[in-house]
Amino acid sequence: MDNAADIISAAGGGNIYAVLGLAVSGALGKYAWDFYKKKAELGFKEKDNVRKDVKEEKLLDRKERNEYKDDLKERVAALEVKLEAALQAKEDLLEQVGDLRAKLAKIETKLEILLAGGKVAPEPPDPPTVVSKPAKTPPPKKSGRPKKNG
Repeated sequence: MDNAADIISAAGGGNIYAVLGLAVSGALGKYAWDFYKKKAELGFKEKDNVRKDVKEEKLLDRKERNEYKDDLKERVAALEVKLEAALQAKEDLLEQVGDLRAKLAKIETKLEILLAGGKVAPEPPDPPTVVSKPAKTPPPKKSGRPKKNG
């Protein structure tokens, strides 16, 4: 204890309470340090857990969006097929309307002739529709001087 008394007297005969305060604050400072260190570690862990939760939510959101996009792609493909079928049906109907107009024009012509008191010749049957290759055209004749007959 003489050493402690020497230290106190070397400090100018200071206050024993100052020394005791330093000792207590030094001891408690270690506990305070441990407390704040542990608190910081828990805060980091909590933030890390929150980050993981946020990452998982984002991943689930992406999966849901991808599933939604895939569903939309399938629906668009199905609608495109239906649209093509509808366009083909429309073209077929337009052809039928054209054929009906032609038949109606023939019938109107025959009716006019009959009402005028004339006779209508029977109509020949429609020739079968055969797709054939276009006929070859002969090469054009060369123009020039006509040959003299000898």
